[in-house]
Amino acid sequence: QASYYNRLLIWGILLIYIVAILIVPPFIRTVFDVKYEGSIQYFLILGLGWSIRMMVQLKAGAIFGLGYIKYNFYISLIFCCFNLILYSLALYYFKTLGLAYATIISGILMYVLYNYYFGRAMKKR
Repeated sequence: QASYYNRLLIWGILLIYIVAILIVPPFIRTVFDVKYEGSIQYFLILGLGWSIRMMVQLKAGAIFGLGYIKYNFYISLIFCCFNLILYSLALYYFKTLGLAYATIISGILMYVLYNYYFGRAMKKR
């Protein structure tokens, strides 16, 4: 049953991302003409990074609900340290476009961490 809701969440996120990339860029072009044309590339990349991050919402809640709050702390600590390094390097070497791509890497790390700790929590219960 949990995998059903996780699949439903992922399909929902994917659908929202596709609709957003189809609607938002033309909307921005229509409303603001060319004023924000350069920002659209960032929107597409950041949207993907944040969509990946959203895929862990059910597992994060489940970890908390199972009483393994310490796992949420571990994830946050690892995630914070990793992001400090990742975003610093991305900004230094690749400027703002690097920061946008770093959100995708960061989202993947978050997904991997939550899957790992969710598996641990499920084995212990």
